[in-house]
Amino acid sequence: YTRPAHRHSVGRLFFLEVAMSYKKPGFFNSAIIVFVLIFACAMQANAQSLMSPTRGNIKNRVVALNFGANWPDGSCGGLMKLHNGTDVQAAVGETIYAAHDGYVRVAQLDSYWGGWVTLDYGPTHTTNMTTVYWHIIPSVSSNTWVLKGQPVGHVADLGTRTHFHFGIRYAPYDNTSNAGALPQTNCGGYPAFPASFTNPWLLTYEHNPN
Repeated sequence: YTRPAHRHSVGRLFFLEVAMSYKKPGFFNSAIIVFVLIFACAMQANAQSLMSPTRGNIKNRVVALNFGANWPDGSCGGLMKLHNGTDVQAAVGETIYAAHDGYVRVAQLDSYWGGWVTLDYGPTHTTNMTTVYWHIIPSVSSNTWVLKGQPVGHVADLGTRTHFHFGIRYAPYDNTSNAGALPQTNCGGYPAFPASFTNPWLLTYEHNPN
């Protein structure tokens, strides 16, 4: 895991702020405010410290289906499910990489969708986050640890439907983290969209040099 490059400057800012506040009225209030600001910055840095799961930058790919779009392959409660990730064009056999260090919660084949991998960033970090990689043949195993930039699978051959799905969820891992689409209302044992999933296209990614 590569920590944010600005961590030392943030630390210096904290101690400078504390030093300047010492012997002044409201020292403790000032220290608490600074701590809260630093914590917020750290959370933001953690949330954005992702590597592109595809070579180069995933945001340069052609989007096949956007986040929040009607999912054409299923409905629940009479309403179409909503897509909780982004589908991009990808080539059969193309390598897919871990966007962050994480614990492999699921690495499973699927007879129709190829397979998927779900990584959990939460066990050793303050930010609860999972990422899901759909339509790939896993090259990792469940209950193992992977590093950012490590291959996790290869794009499955789905014929004319071949593509790669990437989803990001800011919540502790549960079965919902594995989903590629969610109902519009609580339905079928799943919560309503977005259930803490976020639009991958709103985030920035480190260049993937692989």
